[in-house]
Amino acid sequence: MIRSARRLLFALAAMLIAWPALAADPFTVAKVPVDATADTAIEAQTRAIGSGQIVAARQLIERLTLDSERAERGMPPLSAAIVGPLIRGLSIDNERRSATRYLGDVSIAFNPSAVQRLLRDSGLTMVRSQSTERLAVPLGIDPEGDLARDILSGRYAHALTPVLSPSAEDIAVLYNEPSNDQLRALAQRYNVDRLLIIRQDAGGVSATDLNMGTGGQRQYRSRGGMAGIVSQMESNWKATSAVPIEDAQTMTVSVLYNSMDEWRTLQRAINNSAQVRDARLDALSKDGALMTLSYGSLDRLAAEMSQKGVRVYDDPRLGLVIRR
Repeated sequence: MIRSARRLLFALAAMLIAWPALAADPFTVAKVPVDATADTAIEAQTRAIGSGQIVAARQLIERLTLDSERAERGMPPLSAAIVGPLIRGLSIDNERRSATRYLGDVSIAFNPSAVQRLLRDSGLTMVRSQSTERLAVPLGIDPEGDLARDILSGRYAHALTPVLSPSAEDIAVLYNEPSNDQLRALAQRYNVDRLLIIRQDAGGVSATDLNMGTGGQRQYRSRGGMAGIVSQMESNWKATSAVPIEDAQTMTVSVLYNSMDEWRTLQRAINNSAQVRDARLDALSKDGALMTLSYGSLDRLAAEMSQKGVRVYDDPRLGLVIRR
C-alpha cells in the first residue's frame, strides 16, 4: 500500500512540475478543499488528493452540462480510473499535515478533448462558452469573514459566468455603501462592464448582476453562499446559450483567413462558441479550411461571432462563410 501510494505521489509531483499557469478557463476547477486521515502521512495525502480529483470532476461536469439532461441521462460514472486520464495538471495550496492527517486546497486543470469525449459518450451536451466577466462587489461584508475569503479565493473566475475577485483592500473599503460614481470607477479600474453586487444577511447571500452599460440587472439569492449564486447564474447562461443535441443542425462551412495565426484565432472562436455543438475539420489549405459544424440558431451564431470580430455570412459561390 505504501509503495503504491509513493508511486502516486511521484506521479503527482510530475504533474506539479509540468503545471501550467492557471488561466480562468472553464476546464479548471480551483481550490477544492480536501481533508483525509490514514495510518500514515503518505496514505492520508494520497487519499485526500484522490477524493479531491473525483469532487473536482463532478463539479466540472455539473458546470459544463445542462441540469435537464443530467436529470434525464444521469451523471457519468466517476472513478479514479475514469477521472485520472481527464487530468492535465494539478496544483495544491494551503497544505497542512500531521503524521496521520492531510489538508489542502486542490486545483485541477482538465483536458478539454478528453472531457468532451466522456460527455459525448454519456449523451450530454457540453457548454464551454463563457459569458462576460463581472467583478464581485461585496457590500457590508466582514473583510475577515468566510464569505470574503471565499470571494478572494479566485475559484469563481473559472465559472461559465466568470466572477473576478476584488483586492482585499477594496473589500475593506466596500464595507460602506459606495456611490454610483464609485461603482463606475471600480468597474473602470478592473476593466469590466458588469458588477455582481453581493450582500449577506441571516437568510443567506443575495446578489445583483448589474450591467453598467445598459443598466440592466438580474437578482439572485441563495443559502449556499457564493457557490449557490454562481450556480444559478451558470444555469441561466446555459439555458439561453446551449444547443441541446436534438436541436443541432449540421452544415459544411468555409473558414477563410490570411495567415495561420488568423486561422487559429477563428478556430478558437468556433470551438468556444456556445452555439456550436460539434466542429470537424475536413480540409485545410494556406488560406482556407472546410469544416462541418453542428450548431443551433444561425442568427445567434452570427450575433455571437460578431462580438468576437468574426463575420458569418452566405456567399453565392462558397455557401456559409466564416472569416474576420
